[in-house]
Amino acid sequence: MLLFLTTQTLISHTIDKINTNQMTFFILLLIAFISIFSLPVILVQLQAKRLNAKITISEAFKLRASKSASEKLFKGLAIVQENNFNISLSDLETLHLAGGNPEKVMTALLKYRDIKSLSFQKLSALELAGLDYEASIEDSLKDKTLRIESLKIGQFVINYEAVFSNRIGLGLEENQNENLESKIIDRLTNFLMNWEGEDKLKMQHYILTNVLNVEYWDRILV
Repeated sequence: MLLFLTTQTLISHTIDKINTNQMTFFILLLIAFISIFSLPVILVQLQAKRLNAKITISEAFKLRASKSASEKLFKGLAIVQENNFNISLSDLETLHLAGGNPEKVMTALLKYRDIKSLSFQKLSALELAGLDYEASIEDSLKDKTLRIESLKIGQFVINYEAVFSNRIGLGLEENQNENLESKIIDRLTNFLMNWEGEDKLKMQHYILTNVLNVEYWDRILV
């Protein structure tokens, strides 16, 4: 009877040991499985952190899955986060996957952020079109001169000169001055055809303050 109990106890201990070993094996296997799949995701998150960008584990997983994690993407994201731009990681990723450079676009947007009409969407479109938009912005910010000389409208002969720069910083239209000149001539023509009076100084003052004033130029500049 004593021998039976001892044997039964040994068998019970052996079974418990086997169960413990199996449990330990499965736990180690699970840890290994998780490590294999999570390590690349963690590395993506560490890469972002190294470039001063912050992403969550779930964002790192999505970037890993879409193979869009890159230095240019994270540098662009860092600019967004450091300067409180209302641009999402998804927006930057879409630009990157389309072949654009998020870092370059965000650098330009930060540099010209005082130009209110510039937007991430507009610069992204120019980036994807392969245009040298930074050079165009710089060029458009320079003062330009529009001259209309000896324009005869009815009994009047008009000489007009205006110095301007593009409001949004994108003077990409080749015929921009021609378009502006056409608009100015049309507006002057409409005004002078209805003007009554012969006081030229009064007419000139009215044109500058009401017809071709700053508000009008704000509307017609690109």
